[in-house]
Parts: sequence; structure tokens; C-alpha cells
Amino acid sequence: MLDQSTPKFNHLQKLPNQRWQIYPQQPQLATQLAEATQVLPVISQLLINRGIESLEQAQAFLDPESQVLPEPMTEFADLASSVELLTNAIALSQKIAICGDYDADGMTSTALLLRTLRWLGAKVDYAIPSRMHEGYGINTRIVEEFHADGVGLVLTVDNGISAYDAIARAREIGLNVIITDHHDLPQQLPPANAILNPKLLPESSPYRSLAGVGVAYILAISLLQQLGQMKGLVKPLLELFTLGTIADLAPLTGVNRRWVKRGLRLLPQSQLAGVQALIQIAGVKQQSSETKQQDFNPKSNIQNPKSLKPDDIGFRLGPRINAVGRIGDPQIVIDLLTTDEQGLALEKAMQCEQINQHRQQLCEEIEQSAIAYIEQSQINLQQERVLVIVQPNWHHGVIGIVASRLIERYGVPVFIGTYEDEQHIRGSARGIPEFHVFAALEFCQDLLGKFGGHKAAGGFSLLATNLDALRSRLSQFANMCLQPQHLKPLLKIDAQANLNLINSQLYKQLDIIHPCGIDNPDPIFWTPNVQIISQNIVGKGHIKLTLLEPDNPSVKLKAIAWRWRDYFPLPPRVDIAYRLRENTWNGNTTIELELLGVRLPNQLSHPLFHSNVPLKAEFYYNQRHYICGIFKNESASELRIKNTQGQVLAIACGKSTGFLGINRENATEVDLTQSYFSSLISAAFSALEIAK
Repeated sequence: MLDQSTPKFNHLQKLPNQRWQIYPQQPQLATQLAEATQVLPVISQLLINRGIESLEQAQAFLDPESQVLPEPMTEFADLASSVELLTNAIALSQKIAICGDYDADGMTSTALLLRTLRWLGAKVDYAIPSRMHEGYGINTRIVEEFHADGVGLVLTVDNGISAYDAIARAREIGLNVIITDHHDLPQQLPPANAILNPKLLPESSPYRSLAGVGVAYILAISLLQQLGQMKGLVKPLLELFTLGTIADLAPLTGVNRRWVKRGLRLLPQSQLAGVQALIQIAGVKQQSSETKQQDFNPKSNIQNPKSLKPDDIGFRLGPRINAVGRIGDPQIVIDLLTTDEQGLALEKAMQCEQINQHRQQLCEEIEQSAIAYIEQSQINLQQERVLVIVQPNWHHGVIGIVASRLIERYGVPVFIGTYEDEQHIRGSARGIPEFHVFAALEFCQDLLGKFGGHKAAGGFSLLATNLDALRSRLSQFANMCLQPQHLKPLLKIDAQANLNLINSQLYKQLDIIHPCGIDNPDPIFWTPNVQIISQNIVGKGHIKLTLLEPDNPSVKLKAIAWRWRDYFPLPPRVDIAYRLRENTWNGNTTIELELLGVRLPNQLSHPLFHSNVPLKAEFYYNQRHYICGIFKNESASELRIKNTQGQVLAIACGKSTGFLGINRENATEVDLTQSYFSSLISAAFSALEIAK
């Protein structure tokens, strides 16, 4: 439903609290790369921003299939012995048990190896530890159950590298163990028969960035090659690799980029009944001339009818798989991805959809509850520099998602938890670029029970009696590593683009950057001083806008700002940061913008300085009354702002200093970049925009 009211911007209204980091532009190098690779200079600047500065590097990035990969057998020291262990187990009809994990990576890894081993006639089963009651990774209970069930070979996927005690127990009671994992290495490796982990490889290895599903894929393909059973299974396994890699937010570099690019071409016509059903239920459909998008949503349709883009998986399929691991039974996903029966696949996909809808509801409720608590508590985040929030009756499975949303809103590291019972708290943490989550947890280890993680995220548990001490300790750590300027969400921007350059040619060339994801982000552009000529609330708190380029009024573009109800209405003129999206409606395809950030334009070169019509307005700022106007001063124009005491602030176009005083002769020169003056100038221009 559209909000048809005419919005009027209040200069006291808040805008997204962001810090923009714009990559330094290298026009000479960009031009050289553009000429050598036959792309637009703005595209070659994107390559430079991603660390690509030579023609050889550019060719490898743009055509990953052209690179010669080292054989996995030569890279992974234990791959040959792992294949031998599996080959022997299959030949001897020995029971094989897979221990997976409950996230998308772990579930797709489990499904991939189940399909492979069943295809080869192996006796195989699986187990996944309880997220709520046991937490991550193989444990001694699972090991003992495997042993009691007559299992001879245990195969971990996406876990196991840190499970020393459980693996030691398995070896003690006679079980063979293959660990496939991608997490950071502990000081002491577990005593498994074989370990496959890309963290054991050199930093330069193209396999270094593999997720758990990537390690499982290499093992599966190597086993199939060894037994001569490749035909008919390679494509389905590549689809599972692609699904798991993107949903797990693995870096899309190295071999991941090569294989994901290949796998995305397969998914729209998937050979897997479960993927077909998930695409159908999730509403990810190929576009046609009949496609209608009543509420512009670039995440709801495939951008290219011949291939899925990572956004379609990350935003549509991935959450439906992840949601099950967070708040449901992982067996639903395993059944979905291993069945060949259309009816069962559709049933499991519908269950995924229902669970994901419940997950969305939980996230929304917890987020709103957290925001209300934070606002009521009036926490001084500039002083604390970290947000620690613990409340009862929050679902542990989704609080990590809420933590990420709170970072977007408040710009500080977030440690969020809920009570498992009256005495125990379990939580998740998310960081910002300048803050190391795992180091922070180590700094507080004497206050914690279990904890783990890496630079950007982590999990922890503690006694409720330690909560106040933890809050104080985390604040101490944050004050050691964070400065006030860090306490805003960071938006990394690739390049400036004029709106008249945004067309189908640019969008088509952007496709060579894909697949985008971690370490190869979707390109973000910015345009200064854009005029908003219409804006309305649509859907669940989104802002839909029409934008006009100030120097070219014939150029209009549509845009959407997701979940920005709190910032409605936006000022009439803003700098915008955005991604590009293709929208097809009634057979017409247009390029539209997905806003990621806005800020007030550089007031010192505002276009109103060049107005040929005299402008005057009255306004209030900080509850004080002002009069302002644009006046000609000799050959130039200047903005003058007068307060009730008769003092005038005079600002000339393009100047970073102004003059403040009762008259020009006795005026004092002031720095206009100071916060008070820049905010006052912004309020004056907003008033003049409305008045003109």
C-alpha cells in the first residue's frame, strides 16, 4: 500500500548513520586496463578496487576457466589416503557415518556426500548435533552412538578440526576418522586418520578459500574418479557445492569463483528435485515479458534467464536452508537435497518455506524489542563503544541475524544473548572492521564458559552473574581498539557515476564481475547532489523514489531503499550510494537503483547558489529562529543566515570558511566544516528547497 501523503523533510530528522569510504580512483591505470580488456573504464576501476592491477590478473579474474589448476591430490596431503579409506569401506560393506553441521554449509556438505556414497552403493548414514542442546561439532555422544551402531568409518563435514576429545575417543575405540573442515586450525590437530582442510594449504593456493562443502566436493569428485563412476553425478554435486558455498558466504575468489560461476548456469534447470522445488516455493522464477513486479523487488526474480546470480541464492534459497538449521530440524534439508521424488521434495521445500517465515517473524520481533530496549536505556555508545544486550525469551537460533542488523543501525560491535535458564546465558557476537570479535572473547575468557569464533563473528556462553562484568570488560576492550570515528557503519564505495551513464550497457558489463559475494562484493556507486522528486512508503517499510540528476533534468531513475521507514521522508537533495538492479515489468526492462546510503550533499557547492531567482526562507534549528536567503555579492552568490540577535553568517559558493558578525567589516572568519555550522547550513538549504 502506497503512502500518498506529500512528505516534507524536517532538518532535525535523522539520516542513516554511516561513514563512506570511497576507493581512491586511478584513472590512468583504469584506462590502460579498460583498453586491454575491452571494458568500460568504470569496470576496470572495479577490478583495481579488488586488487587486480595487471592484465594477467584481470584475464584470470574475467575468465577463471582459463587458469590451470593444480591437482587436488597434490595440494591436499591426506586426499589420497581419504579416498583409499572410503574405497576400502565401500568394498568391505563397512558402515560409514557422516557427522554434519546444522548451517547451510554443513547441511549441503552432508547431502553432497550422502548422494555420492549412496550412488557408489555404500552403507552410509549421518548425524547432526543439536544446535540448541549440544552446539557445534562432533562430540563423544555421537561417537559412542556410531560405535554402538557398528560404524567403522566416521566422516566429518564442516566440523571436526577442533574436536580433539571426540576424535581421540573415536580412534581409541577403533573407528577410522576422516575430517573434512575449513575452520581455523587449533594448536593441536586431532588424531584423525586423515584431515582435509584448506587452512593447511599455502595462502597462495586457489583452494584456500573453500568452504566445508568445497572440501566435501573435492573428496567426492576424487572418489568418483578413482572408482570410474563420474557419469551422471558431477552436475548435481556442482549444484550442491554452489548452493552451499554462496549460502555460507564463502569468499568468491580462487576456485570458488570458477566453480560457482559454472554451477550458477546449472541451477535454473537443476537436476535435483529438491532444488527445483525450492526454486518453485521460494518464488525465484525466470523473467519473461509477462513478469510483473508490483512492488519493485530485485531480490525476487532471476536477473538473467540463463543463470542464477548469487543474490538469488543468498537472498531467496539460502535463507530457507539456513532457517531450518537455526530453528528447525536439519533432516528436512538433508531429505530435500537427497531425494529424487518430486512429491517429497515439494513437501520438504514447503516446510523450509514455513520455517523461514517463522524465522523472519522472530527476527523482526527480537530486533524491535532490542531497539526499544536500547532507546529506553539511553546507552551512551560513544562511551561504551560496544553494545551488550541480553533479554529472556529470545530464540538463540536467530539472535546472530539480529546482531548484524543492530550493527547496521548503531555502528558498534554487538554482543547479544538470551537466557537458557535463570543461571546461564548463551549469545552471539558480530563485529565491525576495526574490532576483532574472537580477540575480544579471549580478553574476557575468565568470565565465559564456552566461546569461539573469528575476527567478524563468534559465539559464547556465561553465567548470568558475570553479565555486568562482561559488559564492563568488553567496553574496556572496545575503548582500547576503537576510536569515535569508527562508531558508524562502514559503506565501501567503488566509484562515482553520473545518472546519465547508468544504462543497459553498463549493467551488462557489470555481469563480468559476477559472481559477487565475500571478497568480491557487488559494485557500489555513488552520485552527488541528486534531487528526489517523489518518494513513497511501499511494502513493509521500504521507500520507493524517483531521482533526478541536477545538471540533466531529462535523466530520471527509480530507486528503492529497503527497510528505511525510519528515514522517511528523505531530504530533497542528497548524495546517494547504491547498487544497480534490473527490473522487468510489462515487457519493459529498466535499470533501477537499490539505495544503500544517503548523506547531505556538500553544501559549499550547492546548486541553489546558482539560482537566478531571489530565494528567502525562515526556519528553526535547535529551537532557534533563523532567516536565510541567497544574495548576489558583486559577481558571486552567497548564502546568508541571520539569527534573532542580528548576527549574519555569510557563505560564498565553494568556500570552506565563512564570515560571522553583525556587519561585514567586523565579521569573524569561521570554519564551515565544523559540525554546528555544517548542520545549520544544511537546515538553511533544506528550508530554501521547500520555499523555492
